[in-house]
Amino acid sequence: MAAAPALLLCLDADAAMRRWVEEIALTCDADGVRWADMVPVDPSHQRVHGQFRWRDQLEGHQLQADSVYTAAGTLLPWYLYQATGDISVLEASGEAIERHLQTWPRRADWPLIDASRHGDHAAMPARPDTPPTPKPLVSQAILLTEFRTALQVAAARGREVPAWLAARAAELEAAMRERWGKDFADPASAQGTLAVGLSLGLGHDPAASAQALIERVEADGRHVATGIILTRDLLRVLGDIGRADLAYDMVTREGEPGWLWMLETGDGTLHENTVSRWPWAAHDQAALGVVAEWMIRDVLGLRPGPAGPAFGSWEVRPRLLAALQWAEGSVLTPRGPIHVRWERDADGLRTAVTGPARPHHPAS
Repeated sequence: MAAAPALLLCLDADAAMRRWVEEIALTCDADGVRWADMVPVDPSHQRVHGQFRWRDQLEGHQLQADSVYTAAGTLLPWYLYQATGDISVLEASGEAIERHLQTWPRRADWPLIDASRHGDHAAMPARPDTPPTPKPLVSQAILLTEFRTALQVAAARGREVPAWLAARAAELEAAMRERWGKDFADPASAQGTLAVGLSLGLGHDPAASAQALIERVEADGRHVATGIILTRDLLRVLGDIGRADLAYDMVTREGEPGWLWMLETGDGTLHENTVSRWPWAAHDQAALGVVAEWMIRDVLGLRPGPAGPAFGSWEVRPRLLAALQWAEGSVLTPRGPIHVRWERDADGLRTAVTGPARPHHPAS
């Protein structure tokens, strides 16, 4: 799910994503409960791991599956719309998204939902004393992202934003800020915890949160310690706080945890996690492909602008890194290819940009 924006940027993945959204819809009951951790449902996996709850097994009652995973039913339609500009994706999913979100305030643990068994799955400690991101926080962070996305979906569809949706989003946000506010500025917190606070804007003091994340990453030897859910947020917020150099060092760090050891294995694929110590982990999982989105957004500097989806507008604004003298790449968009090259020389930064719209590409 977290890698979907990267896949849509780098591959012709529209049809596969649309099919995925359709399959997810089949695992949502009439009340809005999503009952499958993974889609398409694999009955053999269900029998072995007990992750899927069938109606006949529960005598008519279905349980909500892992909230972090089932959030794909809300987020994927939005990612598809952002990538393609096809409003029909949102029209087909909008009502089901709201129906699903209405199920959460009915729970006894609302608003501090604790509904994820996996949390930031496959996160590996950079050092023996590296703390994990609390699973309840991951559950709540993804749920808040769902509520905020649903508000965007309603606005994109030209609908009046439902008052209950905005109210529940504000309620969850306030509860998270109260519960986790101190953790969002504590260098002893996990990388994922600090990234969540900055990404969702929940910290009491953004500058203190940024400094805490910097200290945490340095304490972890500049190794990534997030999993398949929060690594995207981590890389993005490091750039946003002006420390793209830390993100670059994490991505290019040798040894484990990290990406480079995947190259050393010779598989030629992305693995499920950032270490080789889990022999059972998948060696062909796209989740950590979020690094490709980071390369396009922060290194190349190509990012969508505010005027509509599908690169209706765009800009080139690279995070300049001392380790790099140039970067070059292309992205195929529904409006045509965009090609960017930038390089440094004695006179500063030179850019060469071609594409279907006039970009904004500052010199620094």
